[in-house]
Amino acid sequence: MTPSRYKGLSLRQRIAQLIFVAASGSPSRPREGADFDTVRQLLDDGEFGGLILFGGSIFETPMQVNTLQRFSKLPLLVSADLERGAGQQVEGATDVPPPMAIGATGSEQHAHFAGKVTGLEAKSFGIHWVYAPVMDVNTEPRNPIINTRAFSDSPALVSKLGCAFIKGMQSTGIAACAKHFPGHGATPLDSHVVLPTVDHDRARLDVEELPPFAAAAKAGVESVMVGHITMPALDPKLPASLSPAVMRVLRQDMGFQGLIVTDALMMGALSSFGSPAALALEAGADVLLYPEDPMAALADCVQAVESGRIPESRVEEALARVMAAKEKRRLFDRRDVPPEAIEQIPAHEYHAKAAEKLAHDALAWARRGDGAVFEKGRKLGVVILRDDDFAAGPDPFLAALRERAPVEFASAKPGQPLPEVPKCDGLVIAAYARVRAWKGRVGLHEELERFCGSVAAGRRATAVSFGNPYFANQIPASSFLCAWSDSPAAQRGAAMALFGELPAEGRVPVRL
Repeated sequence: MTPSRYKGLSLRQRIAQLIFVAASGSPSRPREGADFDTVRQLLDDGEFGGLILFGGSIFETPMQVNTLQRFSKLPLLVSADLERGAGQQVEGATDVPPPMAIGATGSEQHAHFAGKVTGLEAKSFGIHWVYAPVMDVNTEPRNPIINTRAFSDSPALVSKLGCAFIKGMQSTGIAACAKHFPGHGATPLDSHVVLPTVDHDRARLDVEELPPFAAAAKAGVESVMVGHITMPALDPKLPASLSPAVMRVLRQDMGFQGLIVTDALMMGALSSFGSPAALALEAGADVLLYPEDPMAALADCVQAVESGRIPESRVEEALARVMAAKEKRRLFDRRDVPPEAIEQIPAHEYHAKAAEKLAHDALAWARRGDGAVFEKGRKLGVVILRDDDFAAGPDPFLAALRERAPVEFASAKPGQPLPEVPKCDGLVIAAYARVRAWKGRVGLHEELERFCGSVAAGRRATAVSFGNPYFANQIPASSFLCAWSDSPAAQRGAAMALFGELPAEGRVPVRL
């Protein structure tokens, strides 16, 4: 940032540039982000430097961003969590298969595509910075929050595919973000709820958790997100996001000089820390993401600097990085999404077709016994396991099956009477569950696990997981297909694979 850009900014205004607040991409249907009037008031009162965007649609999101940009005194750096493509937040944008699906293909080309298409669409919506890719190594099958968000449980594969994703995204001018440093893959706890601990010694961290982040730094990733996770080998007291020692590993050991951003400061892992924003700034974070009370976070940071606890040089260092990111996007010249870019948004048909091919290439048999593939025209019984109301429904899967055979289906959900199993020539068990924050578990509900044991007993059954691959350890079907997500493309592809129309030649990239 040139001196003229920040000349005259008060200490409070400089610190405010480091705080990013939640905002909805929809003026009429606010999601996790605050409603429009609240965000506008925050921008007036706090003069905050950026947004993390939630929700919206392909037309209302850029218009909402443009409106908020007009109300901000300085241009806003707009960020979003788009690990599965822009469709993760923006209705009508492309749904990219999750990282573990890319891991199943083992393809750097697919990873580069996923990053590039996400970056291109993010730019259309006025987003400058994407919190992806996940560089965690998912070595814990019970991990309730990473799971399919990771490429693999192999550090080498995570490094290879993550770096390809980064290069694809940053080729579009959008900043990528390697997360969640120093690694969230080896814990059975969700940091949205509690503070997890990874109790590995430094030697193990150096061969398992840390290599993907070192690779991302070497590949030129523009930012790294530091997670709310304790690693006693690096700091026995503080979580990584509040730890100067962990920040030094990133800055000094790995030589990373880009933006360091905290994971969302409103998460439950930090509930016992009184002023997490000030602690994170003191530790070395440049961007303080999504504090529960942005105005209180700003006041805490100002007080910590004015008292001498945090040197002003720490604020200047962080401010220089934030403003450099804004300069790189030329936001001081033009901050709005131009009308011609908005008009081109619907022309992403190629992206959708390429994402569907990725989803189909990722299909992988965890087990393939006799009778895994069905004969067209013969009646098929389908048991739908609805472990999570947040998962998509089975309509695309059932419709694709019915194009190929008569189908009788039954649904099972925890807490509801268990259904009769259809008596048919072939049996499919389809499991729908999403990895999501605050759920606290990732495994199949014990009620459904017992039901699957009785359903599969004495029957030749093929199971399909539209998400968690580790369900293969709980569903005793002779054949088990991993589809990785509940997207329409994944559901249609799974149906095609069950009738031998797709080879399902992906490789499960985690140990089951």
